[in-house]
Amino acid sequence: MNSEAVYSPSNSQRYTSEPNRILHVVHSLRRGGAERVVLELSRGYCEAGRGVGICSLVENNEYTDECLEGVFTESITSRSKFKWPRSIWPMAQQLRRVFETFKPDVLQIHNATASIVTAVSGTTIPAVHVIHGYGDLTRSGTKAMLRRKIECWAFNRLGKRAITVSEPLRDAAANHFRCSSSRFQSIENGIDISAFPFQSRRCSEAPSICVVGTLAQVKRVDLSLEAFAALRERFPRASLRIVGDGPLRGYLESYAQDLGVFDCAEFLGRRTNVAEIMRECDIFWQLSESEGLPLAVLEAMSSGLPVVGFNVRGVRDVVVDGRTGFLAPFGDVASVAAATQTLVEDDRRNDEITKIARHVVETKYDRIRMVQQHLEILSLVVNENWEGTARAA
Repeated sequence: MNSEAVYSPSNSQRYTSEPNRILHVVHSLRRGGAERVVLELSRGYCEAGRGVGICSLVENNEYTDECLEGVFTESITSRSKFKWPRSIWPMAQQLRRVFETFKPDVLQIHNATASIVTAVSGTTIPAVHVIHGYGDLTRSGTKAMLRRKIECWAFNRLGKRAITVSEPLRDAAANHFRCSSSRFQSIENGIDISAFPFQSRRCSEAPSICVVGTLAQVKRVDLSLEAFAALRERFPRASLRIVGDGPLRGYLESYAQDLGVFDCAEFLGRRTNVAEIMRECDIFWQLSESEGLPLAVLEAMSSGLPVVGFNVRGVRDVVVDGRTGFLAPFGDVASVAAATQTLVEDDRRNDEITKIARHVVETKYDRIRMVQQHLEILSLVVNENWEGTARAA
């Protein structure tokens, strides 16, 4: 099977062998976009009658309140014992034991660290990388160059097959791994649309802004606070609700005080009721410096919450400026405030944008479509491996 044939899935394709047992290998199950995709895929695979497992290199499951019935879960080491790169070899040995216990037909690997450990384990199980963002592809410096060489070795060792969550990310991944883009298939993330029902809304002079994400540098919640301070000059009764937690929470709370917006900016921490919070808000901001394909934006678009974001990779792959939301130049908080003002004051424009955005999510970003396409790729990879084994025999 050539590389082009492998990545041309079709619903009419018939396979000699189907992947009945699928194991995800992840760094951990902390709350984040990639980890949520793993859970959505696992749920979908279970619904399709497949055996599903999730192996975390590091024990950190922040989804204990959303455990999936029937999903095999295993962690290899505790956070206190995880030391990179010293932990690679012992984790690889433990991972081999997980393979022996679960007996997967195919692996889905969701992080560069997980890829390296899996390659060191020496497994011959067919594997597909899932590349969720640009973080592992854009590091610079001497250490990054060495890390890239190791990642390329692992990628080649595990069969050189990958799924990216957007087409631009596919090109970046091919460049990073120094191979043809035909080795990669772009499958956009999907959400459970039924969990985020559409709701028309009318903004008032007291708009409520919603921000969802890990409180880490790449999410640039500091710029959300600055944009909110600018918005308050026009709408003094506006409020900001920030869902998420992370290493920068203390700094961001202090910065909100410095900007004079702390009393009207709620830091809600991690929440499982994001859909409910979105229903209570008027506008969604995604002011990250980079994204893979942001699930929170899809959820906002599904629920009828108009989106304002920066024109950066990942966000612009989902939001079409002036049609399904508004995009501002990165760092231009005045433009974010101005776009928000337009949505607050122009109900007709607001309605038009949110209805088109909902239609886009329904037709392109549904979870069922995502699961089906992933299963197609896994079947193709398993059969490519089966054919290679048959030819060798």
